[in-house]
Amino acid sequence: MIQRYQAQFAKQLVNQLIAILQRDQQSALDVINAARPPGRMLNPFAAFFKEAAPIQNWPALVLVSRTADFDQGSDADLRTQTHTFFCALAISGADPEWLADDAKDYLRAVDMVLTSAPLGD
Repeated sequence: MIQRYQAQFAKQLVNQLIAILQRDQQSALDVINAARPPGRMLNPFAAFFKEAAPIQNWPALVLVSRTADFDQGSDADLRTQTHTFFCALAISGADPEWLADDAKDYLRAVDMVLTSAPLGD
């Protein structure tokens, strides 16, 4: 039976994006770490959060669903949704310059994972 209203909102999408990031982060970090100075390798994310929360395991990634917009003109049997997400990285360190570089490289790793994931995932 096909339900007329099948909108899933963001719950399943957030869970799937986190699963993809967990699965593929090491491959992206391997590419990035190859160009980093010796002894300055980035570690995989130790924690993933779906809402802002106190961070105890570093580095961490926070992925929050901000908005879900529905296309009112879409077919009633297949509602079209556009989701907006907020992504934050929680990293730690003592040197502000190194932290800035680390943040840029972690962001690049997240971008690599999400833009290279097959649409079937």
